[in-house]
Formats: sequence, structure tokens, C-alpha cells
Amino acid sequence: MIAKALFLFFVLVSLYCISIQVVQPSLRISLNQWQTNLVKAQNFLYTADSCRNVVVGSSLSARLDIPELCNLSFVGLSAFDGMRMLQSTDYKLDTIYIETNILLRSEDEVFTAQLTNPFLFQAKKHILALREGKQPLAILIKESYEGLQKLKRGNKKTVTAPAAVDPALFDKLLANQVLLYSTPPTNQALNNSMVRLHAFVKEFEERGAQVVFFEMPVHKKLCNLPVSISLREYMHKTFPPNRYNYIVQPDCGAYHTTDGVHLSEQEALHYLAYFQRHCSRLTSFDSVNQLENR
Repeated sequence: MIAKALFLFFVLVSLYCISIQVVQPSLRISLNQWQTNLVKAQNFLYTADSCRNVVVGSSLSARLDIPELCNLSFVGLSAFDGMRMLQSTDYKLDTIYIETNILLRSEDEVFTAQLTNPFLFQAKKHILALREGKQPLAILIKESYEGLQKLKRGNKKTVTAPAAVDPALFDKLLANQVLLYSTPPTNQALNNSMVRLHAFVKEFEERGAQVVFFEMPVHKKLCNLPVSISLREYMHKTFPPNRYNYIVQPDCGAYHTTDGVHLSEQEALHYLAYFQRHCSRLTSFDSVNQLENR
């Protein structure tokens, strides 16, 4: 009985692996923030070898969705995690856009190790069913749920309006961010970040890539608090603007956030048009008009 059950399990798993390998569905299901980051990272490592222009950053820049760019901005992490991923590849890169808002957060060693483990890397590279977001149960639940929703709606198309941010909650979240941004970072923390960043930039430039720094807009109350000012000053000291390319942070008062630091979807499109206009000076992009008309 046990042998039959094991045999049946093996057959079902094998059939699933074969079906994923042959059909290669684009569907990827993320059950949590950590898995969302892994899905994005694995998609880049295993399928984006032709990507020549890359954004690295935190959740602040995760919505910079441009067809000509690969976005390695991870929720809860920083630009260092994206740079570490680039370091582990031999991809030919033209331009690397580095978000500078969250440079005081070092890379997550566990995240990096999970992606760069030699055995797991090769296994997941060749067997799609082993990758994050390909778990059969999660896909089944997702497909079943969406199927039921379609049956309930019939042929009617519904448009979901963006959820309004509760003013009291927003004020609380913003107050927390003001407190965090008001605490001056230590010189040691700033120096450590700059030393680490300089090492990455030097390596990328030696590989023939151009580096561009950019600072995402946040709530206007945060733009000139100690953390923002200190990072800006250390960046300019380590990477002088007369020698390195910068996309200057736009007027923060022109943008609205959901919590003080993250742009809403509509505001992200607003910044995206600004970002892409500056990118066009350095890289051949052809989608500026599409973005500005959204």
C-alpha cells in the first residue's frame, strides 16, 4: 500500500514537472513578500541574460516598470541585494541605475545565499518546477479562485478603484518615518555603505557598465531630514556629480505617498515619466510618450 502511494506520488510529481517544463507557463504565484522577491530574482537569473539595463533598489523603486529595463528592486531589501545578484552573473550590462534612498541597509546574506547556492542554482535553472512561484498547490488555488470570480462576474468587466488611505493611519505612518529620518546616521554606518557601494561601482565600471544614481521622491517632510541629507552629502563626496551621472530627486512636494515613503501606483507613473526622460539621455528608450499619456 505504501509502495503504491509512493509510486503514485512520484508519477504525479513527474507529470507536473514535465508539464511545467514543456508548457513553461508564465504564471508565477507568490504567497508572501519573501517569495515575491525570490520569484523576481530567479526570473532575472535564469531568463534575463539579454537584459542590458538594470535598476537596483528597494521597495521604493519596485514600481519602475519600463520594458527596456530589468528591475531588481526588492521589498524589504536594498540596492545592495540587486548589485550582489548582478555581481554573480556574467551578463553584459550597459547601464545600472542605483537607487540611493536605502543605502544604510546592508544586503541580506540569507537571500543571497538562497539564490547563489551552486547546486540549487543549477537544479532550478534546468527544472522549472523547482523555482519559486511554481508550486502546484498555490497555482491550483489561484486558478480556482480566479475561475470562480469569472463565473460570478459573468462577462462583465469590473474596474477596481485604488483603495483610499485612511488619513489617521497615514498620519501615524508618516510620523514613524519622520522619527526614523530624523535620527542622524553614524559616520561609521555611512562610511561602511559608501565603501561597499564604491567596490560594486568599480567592478561594474570595469565590466564596461555605466552607473547612474537616482533618489526616489518621498514625502516632502522627509526630503531634508538628517538621513536624507547625510546620504546625499556622502554620495556626492564619494561619487562627485562632475564625474558620475545622477538623476536628481524631483520636488517631493509634487508627489503623494501611501505611507511617507512609497508612491501610490498613479504617483509611481508620474515619477516614471520623469525618470525615463532622464534615462533617454543615456539609453535609447522609445516609450516616453506612452508613459506620459497614461
